[in-house]
Amino acid sequence: SLRERVPPFTPQLDDEEDAGYFDDFTNESDMAKYKEVMAKRANDEKLGYNSVKTDQKSFVGFTFKHKGNPNLNPNNILSPLLINAQNSYRDYHGYSEP
Repeated sequence: SLRERVPPFTPQLDDEEDAGYFDDFTNESDMAKYKEVMAKRANDEKLGYNSVKTDQKSFVGFTFKHKGNPNLNPNNILSPLLINAQNSYRDYHGYSEP
């Protein structure tokens, strides 16, 4: 099963808050790794790819309803993800939270 498989990489951590595997975005040498990414981002913004302005008021009251979606309840509203997450948590851990 998936839980019995050995992961391809297991980080060696000093403690629960060890962030050594994350880049330090205040360090110039770490940021140098992202030089190409930052240049592409700046170019995209310059060309307007990321500057699409939408009036969020246009979406007030909008609800997407997918015909034939098995997750719809009788009111045609998707079941809350939280309920599904709690069920998964209960099934995995073997108990229900109050």
